Amino acid sequence: MLIELDLPAFCVVSPLFEALRIHLAIDSVMNGATPARLFTDDATSPNCALIWYGHRILLAGDPDHQSSSAAAADFIASVVIPHELGRGNHWLSLYYEPDQWAESIEHDLLPGKSCHRALRQYYACDTRLPDTVDAFSEVPAGMSLQRVDAKLVGNHALINLDTLKEEMCSERPSVDNFLARSFGVCLIQNSELIGWCLSEYNSADRCEIGIETREPFQRRGLGTLMTRAMVQIARSASIREVGWHCWASNVASGKTALKAGFHHVCNYQSHLIRIKE
Repeated sequence: MLIELDLPAFCVVSPLFEALRIHLAIDSVMNGATPARLFTDDATSPNCALIWYGHRILLAGDPDHQSSSAAAADFIASVVIPHELGRGNHWLSLYYEPDQWAESIEHDLLPGKSCHRALRQYYACDTRLPDTVDAFSEVPAGMSLQRVDAKLVGNHALINLDTLKEEMCSERPSVDNFLARSFGVCLIQNSELIGWCLSEYNSADRCEIGIETREPFQRRGLGTLMTRAMVQIARSASIREVGWHCWASNVASGKTALKAGFHHVCNYQSHLIRIKE
């Protein structure tokens, strides 16, 4: 069986996650900024460990260690899946290292579940490079580009405000916690929030970003505009590197990252698990 570690003991399993450090969620969890639960097979000499946050699992260690793999399988089946189903989630996302976990996931950890291997991409932007465009001066007529702050989230006349708040709480426990620890920008047209770009997993001098442009306003360069504005804000906040994760199949997302000044770092494997048939 797996045992749960409390925050001071996270350092015990930290080396197992070294190859997964492109996921800034690891640092954010380990410094206590992102709520998550951490489990391992052995609190003194771990062979495997997993970080469980929301509907996501980061899995690391030795997939060939039979008892560890079996313990992970039992934990996911008996604890994670019932909990996520109770929250109304029908999918789990698994990210792992090394790649040998893939076979174990499909045949041992989640037998009988619908598993879909999905290639993901990671991009990064070094904010120490100079700006070539001031995003805030490039806003189309009739729109405004605004910081996500207490005044904005207090404006209940804004259309799609509840959706924005939900996104702010996707990796933060509350809107207030987001405002204290993260930052973001949004585009507004006629009192409607038509897109936003938010920082995620802020940790020391790094952060990642999540972005959404409402469907009627897509394919107009607005995502690139918001991302460039976020990089400007990140630079002023002494953020050195901004990360961007997307599905490899989402070609438009990768192109937006490149247009906004990011560079492709690597591809990595993941599994999408359908937990409710």
